[in-house]
Amino acid sequence: MNGKSCNSQKISVAMAVFNGEKYIKEQLDSIIGQTVKPDEIVICDDSGNNETFKAIEPFIERYPGLIQYHKNDSSLGASKNFEKAISLTNGDLIFLSDQDDVWNKTKIGKLASLLNDSPDCGGAFCNSEVVDQELNPLGYTHWDLRGFSADQPESEHRNHLDFFVRRVPAAGHNIAFKCRLKDLVLPFPELEECHDTWLGLIIEATEGWCFTAECLTKFRQHDSNLSKAGKFNQLQQALYAIRQNRFSWNEQLYSELIERLSSSGRDIDKGIFDLLRNRRDHCRIRAEMNCNIFKRFPMICKEIGNRRYFKYGRGWKSVCQDLVLRLFSH
Repeated sequence: MNGKSCNSQKISVAMAVFNGEKYIKEQLDSIIGQTVKPDEIVICDDSGNNETFKAIEPFIERYPGLIQYHKNDSSLGASKNFEKAISLTNGDLIFLSDQDDVWNKTKIGKLASLLNDSPDCGGAFCNSEVVDQELNPLGYTHWDLRGFSADQPESEHRNHLDFFVRRVPAAGHNIAFKCRLKDLVLPFPELEECHDTWLGLIIEATEGWCFTAECLTKFRQHDSNLSKAGKFNQLQQALYAIRQNRFSWNEQLYSELIERLSSSGRDIDKGIFDLLRNRRDHCRIRAEMNCNIFKRFPMICKEIGNRRYFKYGRGWKSVCQDLVLRLFSH
C-alpha cells in the first residue's frame, strides 16, 4: 500500500463505526483507492454485534497490515470512539472518516498538499456534496448548510475564528490535521457528539485551518445518520436546540475549550480568549432562558443590546427563537 508522495509523510485514517455494515464497504473502497494511499486505517467499532466486522473482514484479509480493527468492550459513543481511533494512529497526518460517506480519489492528496504548503497551519478541510443514500446529489453542499464560503472577506472574521464561533464549517468527515496536535485536542470533552465542533474550534484558535471549496466527499444522508446536518430546516433546528438545551451543551464546550487552551502552554492572543469567553457567556444566558416570558424578556433585551445575538447566532432569527419559539417548544 505504498505509492506515496506528499514528502513521504505517513497518512492515518481514523474511522469510528457503529452498525456500519450497509455502507462501509463502499467507503473503504474509496479510501483504499486514493491516488495518495493511506498507510493505516484505524477502525474502532462501537457496534453491539459482529455485522460490521463481517463487512470489514475481507478488507483485512486482502490488505494485510493496512487496517487496524478494534472492537470496543462497551459502547463509547461517537465522539469518544473517534477519540480512541485518533489516539491509536501513528501517522503524521490524521484524516477522520465516517462509515457511510464516499471519498473523491484525490481527497488525501489534495488535503495533504494543502497542509504541506502551509507549514504553520494545523489542519485542512474541504467541502462535501450532500447526497442521498444512493449517492444522488441533493443540490447543495455542506458549506451551504453552514453558510461558509472560501471567498469571505478577511475583514469579516479575523483568522475565521469569528465565523467558527457562530457555526463551525470544518466537519469531521472533511478534515485532516497534523499529529503534533494530538496532545492538545485529546481527550475530547465528556459531551455527546462534540468532536466536530471541538476539533474545529481548538485548531482554529491555535494553529488555524487551511481549506478548499472543492467537494472531495460525498456526504451521504440516510435514516441512521448521526449528524443532523441536512435533515432539519432552520425552524426545526431552532426547536431542536431549545428542546435539547444545546445552549447548555455549548456553554460546557466553550468552558472546557478555554480551560484546555489556558493550560496548553501555548502563546495565545488575549483577544482569542476574550472572544471565546464572550461566546461562552452568551451560551450561558440562553441556557437560562427556559423560564417564563417575564423573566426571559429582560435577558433577551440585554443580549440584543450587547449584540451577541448577531455576533454568535443568526441575529433576529435567534431573537425570535428565544422570544417566540420557546413558547411552543414543549
